[in-house]
Amino acid sequence: MLFPLRVIGILALFSYIAAAHAGAPAPKPANASAGAHPQHQVANLGDFKFESGDVVKDFKVSYVTHGKLNKDKSNAILVMHPFLSDHHLLDFLIGPGKALDPNRFFIVATDFIGNSGLQHDITTGPTNSGLKMEFPRYTVLDSVNVEYKLLKEQLGISRMLCVLGPSIGAMKSYQFAVSYPSFIASAVPIMGSPVTSPRMRWVLNSAMDIMAMDSGWQGGNYEVNPTGGLVAGLTAWLPYVYTEKFYAENLRTPSATARFSQDLARHFHQQRRARCLLSNAHVGRLQYRG
Repeated sequence: MLFPLRVIGILALFSYIAAAHAGAPAPKPANASAGAHPQHQVANLGDFKFESGDVVKDFKVSYVTHGKLNKDKSNAILVMHPFLSDHHLLDFLIGPGKALDPNRFFIVATDFIGNSGLQHDITTGPTNSGLKMEFPRYTVLDSVNVEYKLLKEQLGISRMLCVLGPSIGAMKSYQFAVSYPSFIASAVPIMGSPVTSPRMRWVLNSAMDIMAMDSGWQGGNYEVNPTGGLVAGLTAWLPYVYTEKFYAENLRTPSATARFSQDLARHFHQQRRARCLLSNAHVGRLQYRG
């Protein structure tokens, strides 16, 4: 596939699991000054129409900004996080003298449409909307359309200097290039491809099936989060996350393997209790395309 603009691919980044960070919603988007913890903001997009034709009313998108938009609005960069993360994932790249320098760029970091949070001041999803499994199945294009509306209609930016992100953020970078070529000057897809590979679709579907086997899943309409299914599903995913070298160096004995599994289970349970990782958004709502 050829893209009508410069697309830069780079390798980096492992997607650590994190959940959306709560904060006070802002009634109107505003520039945030550079800093370690910029103001959490929420924009209301009104009625949002999905690619399927379904509409969710009062659709909100949460984000933070770093730096200031220059006079001609030509220095804006969109940062998009992976599936199981939030707008803080690339914070280590943001700062004076770093790749995303707020003294030079106006950086907008958004929360994905399928985020795992329960709060109402983060991007609308299956859980915080109350729709659960009635939430429309969404696509990468739907997520890109949400961010396009935020940038164009709410922030008044007519052209982005760059859009970037790892994993599904990379897929969205490609999608921006295809769907809105005149809106972006460049795209930086990090550790991701334009489409989901057959193997990854199988891995994700298998993890979803494992999660759904938890007796507490209840067809996705649970009231208490089924943490056992979450741990089992994400553990099944891990062989595709770490490298062969990692396993060869760290899991040489049965006891080392057992400790590794126990540590992972403990980590996932802690994340689940503290940050509400599991959401209907992560099981069956995102449509993958090959």
